[in-house]
Amino acid sequence: MNVKQCLPEPVEINGVLIDPVGIDDAVSFVQSAIKHQRKVHIVTPNPEMIVLAQSNAQFKQTLNDSSLHIPDGVGVQVAGEYFAHKGTVNVPVLREAMAVMFWFYLLFRGLLASRSFKTIPFRTTGVDLCNQIVHLPGVKLFLLGGSVGVAEEAAQLLNEKYPNLPPVGFHQGGDINSDGRGPLDEEIVVTINSYKPDVILVCFGAPQQDLWLSKNLSLLNTHVGIGVGGTLDFIVNRQQRAPRWIRRISLEWLWRFIKQPSRIHRIWTAVYVFSCLCIRKKITMVQSGYGTRG
Repeated sequence: MNVKQCLPEPVEINGVLIDPVGIDDAVSFVQSAIKHQRKVHIVTPNPEMIVLAQSNAQFKQTLNDSSLHIPDGVGVQVAGEYFAHKGTVNVPVLREAMAVMFWFYLLFRGLLASRSFKTIPFRTTGVDLCNQIVHLPGVKLFLLGGSVGVAEEAAQLLNEKYPNLPPVGFHQGGDINSDGRGPLDEEIVVTINSYKPDVILVCFGAPQQDLWLSKNLSLLNTHVGIGVGGTLDFIVNRQQRAPRWIRRISLEWLWRFIKQPSRIHRIWTAVYVFSCLCIRKKITMVQSGYGTRG
């Protein structure tokens, strides 16, 4: 059975499709693809990626054409609930004020209890997904990209930690341009095909990782390709995840900003720009009387 057929209909957030699935569904999807030898591209859209997709049509198309779109971030959950709300206000000034107030009400509610959302009930980070995949019996992994030396270091660590799994393959990947191409592409394809992995974790960052997969997945002797950003840095402890209680109240982004102040532009995009994008879209929807989809 095609697992995708058993999943809920996707939700659209500012033109980007999101599958309202949890980590168990995502892992089952990976297992099914491996078992039935299907080639699938999995993406993990977060607010920053959705903002980027507004000005990059190729990236938006790649996200929407992928096989599974896993929600990553409380902002995506807030947006799903926000666009599903059908309330309208006739007075323009009040309409705009209510749109802003309702967004922040949902965001505050999400910080208190992230599982209270109905439209997109769950969020799954690339780190959490990878931690589940490495526990699949006999899964053959390949790590691609990341900062210098991190793919090799992560492969060695996983080989030591999970000796019952097949050896983990890796390749540094080199520089990938904004179009998803790099000078080592042919070498990477040959290396992956000689290894024949079940799952490739690609860590070039967005949009490069997903554009690279969209261009090369058909050439690869593998079943599952997933863009997982900086996940390898967490696997080898170059970056530390926020304490569980911070993750539970959806403030992991704040923890990462405190640890890496250089992320200020990315935080600004994911928190402020994404919020403004959603509010403007909602006001336009109310004005036009357009449905409930973003």
